[in-house]
Amino acid sequence: MLDVWSAVENIGPIYEYDDARSAVLVVLFKDSDGDVRIILTRRPDDMPTHPGDIVCPGGRLEPGESVAAGALREAHEEIGLDPSAVEIVGGSEPFWTRSIDEMIVPVIGRVRGDLPVLTRSEREVAEILTPRLDFLMTTPDWHSQQWRGHEIWFLELPEGILWGATAGMLRRLFTLLEENQKGD
Repeated sequence: MLDVWSAVENIGPIYEYDDARSAVLVVLFKDSDGDVRIILTRRPDDMPTHPGDIVCPGGRLEPGESVAAGALREAHEEIGLDPSAVEIVGGSEPFWTRSIDEMIVPVIGRVRGDLPVLTRSEREVAEILTPRLDFLMTTPDWHSQQWRGHEIWFLELPEGILWGATAGMLRRLFTLLEENQKGD
């Protein structure tokens, strides 16, 4: 069985790029049963971009802001997650959105101790989701399609479809975690 909490400790560096414009916080926490979960959000259906999408908290960087600082700030703005409650453990390779020119840099963190109460920004978040990571990693319900020469992944959840850049980033995280576990 994969020990995600240990495997995430050696996940890899945060990729800092001068031209990075967006960052997301891929944040894990342990629930009261000891299961590792991930915090995702569902965007409101009336958002001008990516309405109804299931995503990691994140967004545009402010001028001069590091990707880690931007990811933490955005998570605080969107779901009320106190940056001091998060231990940044590393990052993953950037992911390009369907517009190809938009690079998103994933920052991986885990909540220190118990998950604090989260409060969603009604303007940016319709719902906060906390699926078990082992479910996302092992469910056979993932499927992919080719789009403009790229493999796009999809997973239907009760709250909506996890797909695109977020699904790609999470699947890359799953691979990194499995490789780290094998390296132990």
